[in-house]
Amino acid sequence: MIYAQAAGNAVTPLTIHAFSLLNNAGSSGDQPPSYTITDFDGEEWRQLAACQLNGLNIKATDIAHRVHLRLDGEPSITPSTPTPSYTGVKTPAPWTFALFLGGTQIPYCTDWEIDLTRDTKPIPGLTGTQEYFLYFANALKSTGKLTLVEQSGSPWLNDYLNGTVQTFDLTVFDNVAERL
Repeated sequence: MIYAQAAGNAVTPLTIHAFSLLNNAGSSGDQPPSYTITDFDGEEWRQLAACQLNGLNIKATDIAHRVHLRLDGEPSITPSTPTPSYTGVKTPAPWTFALFLGGTQIPYCTDWEIDLTRDTKPIPGLTGTQEYFLYFANALKSTGKLTLVEQSGSPWLNDYLNGTVQTFDLTVFDNVAERL
């Protein structure tokens, strides 16, 4: 989701959101990169290594937007207590979106959802440990749904029933910078 914007403005650090579901790491068997997640639950630290992004779901309603990540990783361990470091990045501005069908903006979309999944599969190793040898990221699948309030005289239902193929563009941007 990182690219130059239509207006020619580059994405700024406060609005960069990089989610990689693409098999683009040629040196590691053409699989997406893995991550280590460290978490503190208020009592103890836990760490999960070799986490791989299995899915990304973005859902928006007229009230709020939500991003949900699904990761697969090794069983958690208790690491030595890390030194916490806190980000200086501020909370991003409120988000909005624009929907275009066949090049025409549709202003009456009440909610939408996009789901990208990899069906990541753990591959066991014959090592006698709980850890997996690797996580295989399968082919990328994408599904989505929209809820639209059709206005009187709208051509969209007839176009759909007639099988008219049209472009579909969904742009998410923040209200301050007007870009994502």
